[in-house]
Amino acid sequence: MAGNSRKFQIATISLDPETLEKLGEMASSASYSLLSPIHHYAADANDLILLENLRRTPPDIFVVDFDANPDRARRTVHQIRDVLPAAVIFAASSKSEPEQIINAMRSGCSEYLVKPFEQG
Repeated sequence: MAGNSRKFQIATISLDPETLEKLGEMASSASYSLLSPIHHYAADANDLILLENLRRTPPDIFVVDFDANPDRARRTVHQIRDVLPAAVIFAASSKSEPEQIINAMRSGCSEYLVKPFEQG
């Protein structure tokens, strides 16, 4: 469609401030916009309300930080998958050990991004 200037939307979950800032810089130079960051992992029934709200206008990409609490990050990814089965979810972590990457992929992540992010 000619003239379509819709920006892809990225939802971030529990990203540290430095990574969030870098992702914001990268997004502003591309066709992406960051939604208001979600500063905590989905943990209980109240968070399902948040995910249900995201279902109404789903972001194009979720970026979930796996550094602060990998177990809660995996549970969050599972909850996103339950609500939005076709969601594109990226794991973000400063760790690049194979076990960490495999665990993120098994939880439902599509990609694994190693921090710090570099624009390339």
